[in-house]
Amino acid sequence: MSVKGTNFQVTLTIKREDTNELVYYKQDGTRFDNENTIKMKVQTPYIFLLTIRPAQKIKVASMKGDQLKRSSEEITVEYSNYCFHWKSTDIPVTKKNRRLSFNLILEIDGVGVLELPLQMKFYEATDTGHSKWGKSLHHVEFECMHKGGNSFVDILKTIYR
Repeated sequence: MSVKGTNFQVTLTIKREDTNELVYYKQDGTRFDNENTIKMKVQTPYIFLLTIRPAQKIKVASMKGDQLKRSSEEITVEYSNYCFHWKSTDIPVTKKNRRLSFNLILEIDGVGVLELPLQMKFYEATDTGHSKWGKSLHHVEFECMHKGGNSFVDILKTIYR
């Protein structure tokens, strides 16, 4: 017997707010919890651009216990777009051979909670080398499904592009 649910796709793009540059990522294989690591800088403002197809309404977005500031919201019949702001304040530089787990938590109206698992490494704000090794992270696609009666959304597939 198959369990039916509501499927939707979340596309996440992360950019530096001050320069509008994409962040970088690298493939770490199975050395850590997640196969991909997003490279970020401490004390740096970022924007998180989210597109959800078909449209879903995000009530609240948070990360590391901090509610993210929403600067825009667009909802159509086909999709919804959001822009959230976050600054990597009080995040220490990540030590060598370490990674930090940061879940981007989305409370979706009428659906439940979606936790997007992100693995990050933080570099000094002035770093111009290691923080740019790897590939530009254009976006991460999360294929999601919400099963009726559950308060959490399942992630079926994650693709870094």
